[in-house]
Amino acid sequence: MIRSLMLGVTVLTALPALAQDAPREKAKAFFIEGRTRYAAGDFAEALEAFRQANALAPHPLMLFNIAQVFEAMDDLPAAIEQYQKYLATQPKDAAAVEGKIGALQATLDGWPAVAVETMPPGAAVRVGAAKNPSRGTTPMTLRLPPRAHTLFLSLAGHEGAQRPIQLQAGARSTLTVALVPIRPFLRVVTTPPGARVRIDGGEPAGPTPLARAADGGKRTVRVELEGFEPVERQVTLSPTHTRAAPYVLEIALEKAVPRGSLELSVSPAGSEVFVDGRAVGRAPLTAPLRLTAGLHEVEVRAPGADPYTEMVAIEADSTVRTEIEVGGGVDLGTVGIITMGVGGLAMAGGVVAGVLALGASGDLDDCRADAQCNATAEDAALADDVRSRAFLSDALLWPGLAVAAGGAVLYILSSDAPTEVEGQAEQAWFVAPLEGGAAAVGRFRF
Repeated sequence: MIRSLMLGVTVLTALPALAQDAPREKAKAFFIEGRTRYAAGDFAEALEAFRQANALAPHPLMLFNIAQVFEAMDDLPAAIEQYQKYLATQPKDAAAVEGKIGALQATLDGWPAVAVETMPPGAAVRVGAAKNPSRGTTPMTLRLPPRAHTLFLSLAGHEGAQRPIQLQAGARSTLTVALVPIRPFLRVVTTPPGARVRIDGGEPAGPTPLARAADGGKRTVRVELEGFEPVERQVTLSPTHTRAAPYVLEIALEKAVPRGSLELSVSPAGSEVFVDGRAVGRAPLTAPLRLTAGLHEVEVRAPGADPYTEMVAIEADSTVRTEIEVGGGVDLGTVGIITMGVGGLAMAGGVVAGVLALGASGDLDDCRADAQCNATAEDAALADDVRSRAFLSDALLWPGLAVAAGGAVLYILSSDAPTEVEGQAEQAWFVAPLEGGAAAVGRFRF
């Protein structure tokens, strides 16, 4: 009886006031729509219309109408709250409304309770229809009339759930629902079509054009089609990529070119490796490099050493293996120069010793020509000096000659030995033994 009375009063008293200006005209239209929806049992639409009308032209009686909608939807806690807001305006029918609030509270206390839980928690709970207002979020306890109901659960990033329940008078029950995360939707389109699609290296998902659900987050999509270059792309999928609005990945495939493999063994470890000026990693390289057929420049940069460059020829569908060692081998040129220096020093020492031996030999000849010196201790000492100096000369000169000659051979065999280059001088030199000594022979050509 109160319900029909208050709706009638609203029509008779509120509408003339609503017609005073444009906002009130809109509020009047919302009120009429709410009343029509209420009469048809479309309570969710009626509630929204009354709220719109009250927002445009606030009126205490509109609070009463909103409370009636909640009551019709069996949402007694919300209905009681709205009736209490109406009472706060000190209406003339306050006593009748207070009685109604008491009756609704008694009814609510007698209804069976159901505890609703979800995994994960925080899901909104609606009763009767997915469009109805939320009763709260899980975990929560609902009191509903003792009959069959349908609960609708929703949580961002998860699929909605719908569960029927049957409540018995005086009983208490529990409903637990595991919500399923929403998997984003991915659509892959290639030109030309028919390419195989792999996601994160898994099994082929199917030929393009392809549309399918995938795990959210960063994903690697690889597209392969015989006769075309394979393509890998990184995508980030989120719950906003739904079946209706998927993440669309469009790829234009390029014709494949002949390729081969290059296996590089590089030392020392940690050296930077470049192919055709592009960094490909640091030694040791764990996998062969796929390169187009033809010549490629391989450069290795090792700490403390000059960059090393080498040209490598790659053949289609074949594997080339190359070992590169930078700064760790023996430099024959440097060893040759050092060896020649050591041999030269020994030879120089031998020459000096020989010269000294010749001087001592002259002194010995003078002593033996002198009757007072001949066959004396001085004669014997000079003879010993000549012998020792001659021995030292031989001990230094000939081994030094051999060492210097070996160094010259190493230098000539090294990659650093001078070679003939157009516009530059050619030069070569070596040490040759001669009777009583050695000679350094050189050749220069311009």
